[in-house]
Formats: sequence, C-alpha cells, structure tokens
Amino acid sequence: MKPYIRVFLISLFVSGVIYPLVVTGVSKLFFNKKANGSVIEVDGKKVGSELIGQKFEQEKYFWPRPSAIDYDPMNSGGSNLGPTSRKLQTDVEARKQKEKDFPAEMLFSSGSGLDPDISIENAFYQVPRVAKARNMSVEKIKGLVDIHVKPNPFGTSYVNVLELNVALDKL
Repeated sequence: MKPYIRVFLISLFVSGVIYPLVVTGVSKLFFNKKANGSVIEVDGKKVGSELIGQKFEQEKYFWPRPSAIDYDPMNSGGSNLGPTSRKLQTDVEARKQKEKDFPAEMLFSSGSGLDPDISIENAFYQVPRVAKARNMSVEKIKGLVDIHVKPNPFGTSYVNVLELNVALDKL
C-alpha cells in the first residue's frame, strides 16, 4: 500500500472515529446533562430542553418571546423582516392588540425563533395574568419567578420559561 494512502486511512480513522468517540465520552462523563441536550424531565417524562423555546399560549403559563418559525427546532431562524416591512408592522400590531403594554421583547421575535428565556421584567409583567388564571396570589407567583432568575455574567439576568412553567405546574 502506498504511504499516502496509509496516512490518509490512519488520519481518517483518528479524526473520524477515535476523536469523536473521545470527545463524546469526555463530554458525557464531565458534562452529562449538557451533552444530552439539557433535557427537563417531569415524573420520568421528557418535557423539553432548557435550551430550546417552546410554545405556551394558555393564560396559566408564562409566554416566551414570539417565534417567526413557530418554535420548530428543525427550522431555526428569524424572520429577516426589516423595519420597513409591512408584514413585520402587521405582526407587531397584532401582538400589541393581544396584550397592552407588553415589554418590547414580546413584540419582536427572537433571532433564532427558539429563545428559551425571557427578561425578569417580562416575567414580572406576566405575573398578574398567570396568578389570575391559576387563582393564586401575585406574591406567590412573584416568589416563584424570583427563585428561577438566572444571573448572566455578561449582561441582563433572565428566566427560563420552560423551567418556570414546570415549577408552576408543581405548585
């Protein structure tokens, strides 16, 4: 066998088989939850990933940011609509009609369409609606939001919508 073919096959085996197996093994050993998609389970049933936004529309749940792709993880992306787009203006006006005085982040879809988090301001804005729908006190729901705030060392702290809604259902 010619030396360059041997080098090619060895390189192919090392970079195509050995390296991926080592990286996967190390990540599962040291970062098992993240390596498996940061899946959230409730009573042994997988309900979603903390990394991918889901659609929640019922009044009793916290709502995520709008999604231009209807929360389809196989079709991740934004709308690419510019500030002069009539469709964007129509979509924003429809969202304004749904809820008055929304925080700005609830009027525009996220860049990926799968943003799993909302701002603390947004979460607190939604507290009265969720409390009313669940027939619970505003203070209790605010306390739950406080518990689920995640600090962000690079900017504004946030709340994961799926984790918060799972905690709500456990109350």
